[in-house]
Amino acid sequence: LMSRDARTVYETARSLGIPVMVHTGMGIPFADPARLYPLVRDFPGVKTVIAHAGSDFFTVQAMQLAKAFDHVWLEPSGVGIEGIEGFLAELPPDKLMFSTDVPVQAAGELLKYRRAVKSGAALEQIFSKTAIQVFGLSPDGKQ
Repeated sequence: LMSRDARTVYETARSLGIPVMVHTGMGIPFADPARLYPLVRDFPGVKTVIAHAGSDFFTVQAMQLAKAFDHVWLEPSGVGIEGIEGFLAELPPDKLMFSTDVPVQAAGELLKYRRAVKSGAALEQIFSKTAIQVFGLSPDGKQ
């Protein structure tokens, strides 16, 4: 992740004003979120989404980055219920976004949040508002 190519991705994202989503978790050692630190430090204007939030391998590293940098969010598909609860204990809901890798996993992903999140407003934030804000989406279809 600290390669010249990774820096090129961040430079391009900065010039285009778009977020970068980076795979983490499976793929040790390259998929350790801690390896993102120099990039998110050097590119504070580039929104970074940590895909899989480190999976269950590196959730602590992913959470530390999200806590340390305002422009880092977690997409915790594949993280177990304990990891989701840990994120919610340390981070506000606007640092998390719902996702799933494949449609067959959607029910399980939804169940984790339904069990871990006690507030309807927090669920709405995680299920839609975070992604809308991070990716600059227009839910009503207007630009």
